[in-house]
Amino acid sequence: MVWGGLKINIGRLVRYLLVGGAIFGTLAAGPSAASDRACRKIEARLAALTAESGSRASTRRYDDAIARQQEQLQKARAQANQAGCGRAIVGSAVAFCASVNGSIEKMQRNLAELQAKRGKLKSKDSSRERAQLQTALKRQGCGSQARRANSVPAEARKVESSAPASVAIGRVSGNFRTMCVRTCDGYYFPISNSVPQSSFERDQQACQAMCPGSPVELHIHRMPGQEAEDMVSASTGQRYRDLANAFVYRKKAIGSTPACSCNRANAAPTSGFTVVGGEYDHRSADAAISVPPRPSARPDPAEDPKTLVNRESGVDIQALKHLNIPKPNTTANASLTNDGAVRVVGPVFLPDPEAAINLQAPVPAHDR
Repeated sequence: MVWGGLKINIGRLVRYLLVGGAIFGTLAAGPSAASDRACRKIEARLAALTAESGSRASTRRYDDAIARQQEQLQKARAQANQAGCGRAIVGSAVAFCASVNGSIEKMQRNLAELQAKRGKLKSKDSSRERAQLQTALKRQGCGSQARRANSVPAEARKVESSAPASVAIGRVSGNFRTMCVRTCDGYYFPISNSVPQSSFERDQQACQAMCPGSPVELHIHRMPGQEAEDMVSASTGQRYRDLANAFVYRKKAIGSTPACSCNRANAAPTSGFTVVGGEYDHRSADAAISVPPRPSARPDPAEDPKTLVNRESGVDIQALKHLNIPKPNTTANASLTNDGAVRVVGPVFLPDPEAAINLQAPVPAHDR
């Protein structure tokens, strides 16, 4: 083709245009593709930090459980020392010391288990790294990615607001951990680990059934990303930390307030573990050591068998002497006749032996 005196090869021109367009498109798309990859890496790291926050919450719960277990162990040891369980004991103190020593062994095993599990958890503050990653998201101009990275904390703040739960919780979705809170002292234990909002009513009924002896209320917090201390009421949206009796149970001894109890022998353990406690009656321990038992009599194995038999039957020297004393004649000296007259019985008079009658001798003559 000839254009203004120039001979142009159309096929070659088309090829040049196609190659140039491809190069320009690559140069134009290069920064965008690199930015997308950087955004994805930052988002992945933020997601990992969110998952690690659940591990930090578990670490704090185990630290709290270890402290409470050590406190209960110290109380049990003090009561054992007060009862003299480390010394020679007799009577009712034996049963008491056996019980308290058994509880101490259980507490020691449980404490060792809690400490072992705590050692496997990481304890790391990632708030600074999270702030740096969020700044990097803005610098890269990730846009929607930055909003998605901040969506979980924003929703968590909505749940923790003072607005009614029907409004605040209704704006979020996902899974929650439900906790049963005893309002008289702030004691709480888990109901469900990861459930949607539709399960709240069911878990509220389970909460009341598991702790019928005291007023309770269902609380929730996000899973993962929040700790049990960050939970809010499922019915009012009030934060647990704002309750009048929040964390009161940590400061009182077990069984010190009988009116504030679930009245259940097998109460659900808090956060998947149990703190072994003990309730012992100080009066029984004091009675065991202040009033020693009376020793019982035991026969001497070297004593004569006949003597043992006599002692068991109540026969002794004084009793034998009493049997040898002659008894006085208790024969009545008077009796009643048939006509009611008194017949006196006197001594028997016998004739003199010299005047005894001899049947072979003749009868002596008497003066007439």
